[in-house]
Amino acid sequence: MTLVVAGVTAGKGWIVSDTLITGGTIQLRDREYQIKCLPAADRRSLVAFSGDAHNGADLIEQAAAMPSGQNTISVLCEAQAENPRI
Repeated sequence: MTLVVAGVTAGKGWIVSDTLITGGTIQLRDREYQIKCLPAADRRSLVAFSGDAHNGADLIEQAAAMPSGQNTISVLCEAQAENPRI
């Protein structure tokens, strides 16, 4: 389970997420952690994922390296359509 909360306050965007990874091959009482939100390289946007930890982490790293804008949003939408677990 992942918690991602985002919003805009006084014209500034913010995003917060947990880091706990659960499910898959992880046993019930084991704990693994993963950063789930990143700022874009141009510092104009933030990107986060929930769901599939491996593919989600790869996707936000790819998106964060791209310039903020519609092209990046399209890449994220296409990736989510191809892998609904993200």
